[in-house]
Amino acid sequence: MSRVPVGPVSGRGDEGHATVAVVPPGRGSRRSRALAAVLAVSARILADVVPLGPVPLGGLRLGLSGAGRLDLARGTRVARDRTGPVPGRWVVPPGTGDSPHVLYYLHGGGFVMGSSASHIGVAARIARAAGVPAFLPDYRRAPEAPFPAAPDDVRAGFDHLRIRGYAARDIVIAGDSAGGHLAYGLVVELDREGADLPAGVALVSPWLDLWLRTGWEREAARRDPFLSVKFADRARRAHVPDGDPADPRLDLLAATPGPHWPPFFVQGGETEAITGDTQALEEALAAAGVPHELQIWPGQVHVWHAFHPLVPEAAAAARHLGHFVRDALARGADPS
Repeated sequence: MSRVPVGPVSGRGDEGHATVAVVPPGRGSRRSRALAAVLAVSARILADVVPLGPVPLGGLRLGLSGAGRLDLARGTRVARDRTGPVPGRWVVPPGTGDSPHVLYYLHGGGFVMGSSASHIGVAARIARAAGVPAFLPDYRRAPEAPFPAAPDDVRAGFDHLRIRGYAARDIVIAGDSAGGHLAYGLVVELDREGADLPAGVALVSPWLDLWLRTGWEREAARRDPFLSVKFADRARRAHVPDGDPADPRLDLLAATPGPHWPPFFVQGGETEAITGDTQALEEALAAAGVPHELQIWPGQVHVWHAFHPLVPEAAAAARHLGHFVRDALARGADPS
């Protein structure tokens, strides 16, 4: 069956042990600090006031999609796929077309922006370091398709990969920002149903608390130079206009991980208002004995991976993620 059309986990000790690291030590590179300063007086100010009407939202979506292919490595193939219940794109780095594994990457964008096109470059760099292809589903976005459209599509895309012939142990689920919420939510849902879990889970700047309870507190203490908590709150209301905060598909931090869960790898930027989400997740994984690593990168903004090649930390972080994906898949293939 054609799947692609056209040692231990990194940083993990013995069972249940975890690593919480500041990577790399220091304040971040000069270029990353300059980027944060520029974003603070440009994108951040705009995000605080921009409405989520059709015209501004359409412009934001178009701009993000156009940036997705910047600095794509030579030989990387990108193929549109409409064969399943959820369309998307395959990103196939050189030499990975025959891999029996796949990275299931869920793009961010606050549930209202982003697409498989906008995150081609981010997914490609991780997939290349892992030596696997990636599939990015175009899950439906708010406000046109509010909750539960996005998590429903993410589950349908995962199930279709299984139908194509991938075993759960052949898949690593990854996502950034809102995509991190969808990735973690998918694992929670699979576990609740007793379904097979993926080989690993990689989260980048995950937005787990949609009601931003710690986000507002951190923003009051130290202004996030890039992520607008006001914009995130507007996006949440578009995604969940009438949702119950206690809904188990929304209140992910109330989920109880199990010791049988796959390894997790989480990266967050030190400047982010939502780093409280990553810390709460780390505490829950540690309490459950789930193998995991949390990296906090000094001086980095929300999903700094998207700013390659402007900041050197973007490529470095992608390599860390790729190594985790490779090791998690190897462990899934040979649990012994």
